[in-house]
Amino acid sequence: MNLPRLTTAGCSLLLLALGGCTAGTPPIDGPDGRPRPGSIAELVAVPIGGMDQWVRIRGRDRIFLLGHSWGTQLGIRLVQEHPDDYHAYVGVAQVVDQNRSQILARDWLEERLQAEGRSRDLRRLEALGPAPYTDHGDYVRFARMIDSQGGNMDVGFARLAWISIRAPEYTLGDLRAWLRGSNRGSGPMWDAPDYQGFNAFQQIPRLEVPVHFFMGRRDRNTPLELLEEYVEVLQAPVGKEIVVFEESAHTPFLGEPERFSQELLRVKREVLGL
Repeated sequence: MNLPRLTTAGCSLLLLALGGCTAGTPPIDGPDGRPRPGSIAELVAVPIGGMDQWVRIRGRDRIFLLGHSWGTQLGIRLVQEHPDDYHAYVGVAQVVDQNRSQILARDWLEERLQAEGRSRDLRRLEALGPAPYTDHGDYVRFARMIDSQGGNMDVGFARLAWISIRAPEYTLGDLRAWLRGSNRGSGPMWDAPDYQGFNAFQQIPRLEVPVHFFMGRRDRNTPLELLEEYVEVLQAPVGKEIVVFEESAHTPFLGEPERFSQELLRVKREVLGL
């Protein structure tokens, strides 16, 4: 996932001044004010890919497992390998095939630019050549064009920053690091074979847990039509469904937060028989 380049001097100074705050994730309390039995609330540094990466895990129930965007590549593999550990899997903006996603997104973008008569942007797109893009710089430029047409993020950076600085899991220094990472794009992950080469059709043909895919209709990062094709052939003997968020793109939890919460609660009730 890539965001538009942002270089706000005032914001940077604020982050530098206040970036030393500590972060953590509070326990999930039960009705008695004590940590809820069976819940999980962890914020830990894990060495992944030769660097420390911070992982936050929160849930009232160990977990149900939910992944978003690149996290769905990890999540769907985890439930494939350890189905007995989870009640259900929820894939939000599920990655299916990185290369085909780019091809579908480029076709969509070209049609949209032609319909709007945006000749300058069309020339920029033509200069990139056909998808998929193996050069990281080309991909970042392409992703920003998709984002500028409303096919990626559902909210702007200002709102994301406000949400982040109010959350106990993030410091202002983290926000500054996130800004640098967003401008860099996929970065170190780009050359990992499991990143660009992920293909759920080939690698995840069957799942033994209930599967729920939450997808934004407007998402061009992980296109709905590709997920629908995958679900047609996915073997899921205990259940599979697609929940479409009509007013959202790549982040339905931000685009339609109330409905997103309601759908999660519905999944819990149905899976647990409540």
